[in-house]
Amino acid sequence: MCGDPIIADVTEAGYSISKLMHDMGNWEGGSYLAQSMLEFLDHLCCINMFIQQNGTNIRKRDVENLVKTISKKDTYADNSSWKSLLQPLFTIAKEYENTMKVKIADMLGQGMKISTVSERVNLSKKEVYEYMKTLRGYS
Repeated sequence: MCGDPIIADVTEAGYSISKLMHDMGNWEGGSYLAQSMLEFLDHLCCINMFIQQNGTNIRKRDVENLVKTISKKDTYADNSSWKSLLQPLFTIAKEYENTMKVKIADMLGQGMKISTVSERVNLSKKEVYEYMKTLRGYS
């Protein structure tokens, strides 16, 4: 199985980068990822730095902010295409958030204070409280 192809348009200055739709009967109607090859490489470097800094400890809003950052830096960048390309990061974020909810609920169930939970899961008290609001019985 393969995904949608990413191409460089050599007829445009800077070689704009697009993602084409696969299996749609034709190769038209793609969406832009970057104004130029250099911009695209810059976006990939930004994503790489994001992954190196965060590993698998990311939240959905972190990935959404990454997409917004890319879109703001490059007027050609299509927000929904980047969300699609970064879907594996959204999946990792969901798994991380679910794991944190379970850990936090377990610790709170043991009667631990928010400050102790915060230290154990390496999150700020505010972040622990945000997770608490999503848990049944703690809102």
